[in-house]
Amino acid sequence: MDNRLSDQSEHVSTNMDPKDPQEQCTLAEAYKYGTNGLEKDEEKAQYWFGKALKQYQQLAENGEVSAMFELAQFYQYGIGTKQDLKKAAQWYRKAAEAGDVESQCQTGWVYEGHWGVERDDKKSFYWYRKAAEQFHNEAMIKVARCYYEGNGVAQDIDKAEYWFKESADFGNEVAKTELWRLREQREYENNLKKAETGDPEAQYQLAHYYALMRDHDLANLWYRKAAEQGHANAQLELGQRLYVGINIQKDLPEALSWIEKAAAQGQDSAQYMMGEFYEQGTIVERDKEKAREWYEKAANNPTDAILNDKGSAKDKLLQWKLDDLREEAEKGDVSSQLKLGLALRHERGYPRDKEEAVLWYQKAAENGSAAAGYELATCYLQADGVDYDEDKGLKWLKWAAEAKDPSAQLDLGRLYAQGKLVEHDPEQALYWFEQSADAGIPEAEEQAALLRAQIEEQQKALAKKQAEEEEAARKAEEAKREKEAEAERLLKPDIIMEIYTILAGVLFILCISLHHWTEFNIDRGLFTKAFLLFVGAVGSVATGGALFGMLGLVYEKLDILSFPLLLAGLGTGFFTVFKYKNLALYRNVRIVAAVIIIWMIVRSIRKKMFY
Repeated sequence: MDNRLSDQSEHVSTNMDPKDPQEQCTLAEAYKYGTNGLEKDEEKAQYWFGKALKQYQQLAENGEVSAMFELAQFYQYGIGTKQDLKKAAQWYRKAAEAGDVESQCQTGWVYEGHWGVERDDKKSFYWYRKAAEQFHNEAMIKVARCYYEGNGVAQDIDKAEYWFKESADFGNEVAKTELWRLREQREYENNLKKAETGDPEAQYQLAHYYALMRDHDLANLWYRKAAEQGHANAQLELGQRLYVGINIQKDLPEALSWIEKAAAQGQDSAQYMMGEFYEQGTIVERDKEKAREWYEKAANNPTDAILNDKGSAKDKLLQWKLDDLREEAEKGDVSSQLKLGLALRHERGYPRDKEEAVLWYQKAAENGSAAAGYELATCYLQADGVDYDEDKGLKWLKWAAEAKDPSAQLDLGRLYAQGKLVEHDPEQALYWFEQSADAGIPEAEEQAALLRAQIEEQQKALAKKQAEEEEAARKAEEAKREKEAEAERLLKPDIIMEIYTILAGVLFILCISLHHWTEFNIDRGLFTKAFLLFVGAVGSVATGGALFGMLGLVYEKLDILSFPLLLAGLGTGFFTVFKYKNLALYRNVRIVAAVIIIWMIVRSIRKKMFY
């Protein structure tokens, strides 16, 4: 054989195990179709298929089930060898006996008489059943059909239904269709038996079945039988067929008769048709009031009546109501203007037209409707059907509230309570909540109760704060009075001390002046000590003594005993200034001024006396 087909070269070129039959098949398919980067080469493809066949043959003969199935497929489709259906059937049978579910289903099919094998319905059913018990979907349908038709097993419709359902539950669409047909057939058979005994419901269902099967003659026959026994749905169906002429002579009077009988029994679609007849004047004379009556009857049924592609009875009535409201609103009726606005903006079933709703609210509000004013306010504040406008919204809301609309009063109370769009005002909020509550709005009563509790708490807190402030003011006033009393008490003896201080200063100045201006000798040390003792004593209540003590330091040299006294005077003097700032400052200014005046007087006397 050509070296190109050698095992080693292929193994190297493809990096695949040349002894694995699955990989051999993969390689063969790659050569057959030119995939995986290989060029098409039928010779190489057949070579590798042949090698895979030999491998599967060997594995199958050794009892490997999957190899048996693969080998059967090789013979079935002529892969790597000539097609041999007989050998394919044999290997499928062996794999089936070994438990392979696909082979069991295939073997069942072979025993239906395919591939030259003699037909054997029992064996076919046997193998289908084996596969079906392993949830093979196609096999389940086959088993269901065997039971339904009685092929290879006794006919059993219940078991057929069971297996169709099993397959349908796995999503098999064919099984779903077969199951529906089976159940329809069973229902048909049951209805036929009952219909022949005079059961009107069975007659109606049987007629419906024939209608679906497009056997309109039998459908008309059984519809009439049921209708004659008073079956409302059958009466409607028969009436419709007579009205249109479906495989029956068109007869409008009889059609009207049957439809009216059905409508009288509460058949909603029949009631809707009667409404249409009177609205359009087709079979009967046009009568809008009778049409309205029939539409209302249809609308009050549990489900809306739908006829062909037309609207429900409720839709029809709503449209009529809207037309009536618009007519009255255009005449100036305030109530209709408000209702029309509400319908166009809020009510279910009406066509939405919020811009038109705003116009009708405006007209109704201008005509004095408080409720319309409130709706108009909400439109402006919610930008619903009109541009947002806070000023207009508040204007209409306040107007509606003052006009006694409870909803407006409630909303205005909320705004004042929350401080939105208006200044926070609990009293105003409470007022509007109470107004709304008086009109019977439960939520307003709840809001008023909550706000009352909040206001009460705030008042208590305010009263407590005021009491605390008053107490603090009282204590401050008492402290002030005590301080003033203390200052007054300290001021009285200070007058005497100031006089003493001034006199001491005058005496000191005179002594110094006499000493300097005359030849009168004074014991200045003794004088100074006495003066400083005096200054230290008065310094505890007046800083003036400390000031004159400093003058003593300027004129005289003090001994060690007089210096501490001077410091004591200074310390107590500054303490007085710190504690009684304005009072002490005022007092000391007076003292210094007095001393300066005395000094100027002495200087004047000196000039006159000695010069």
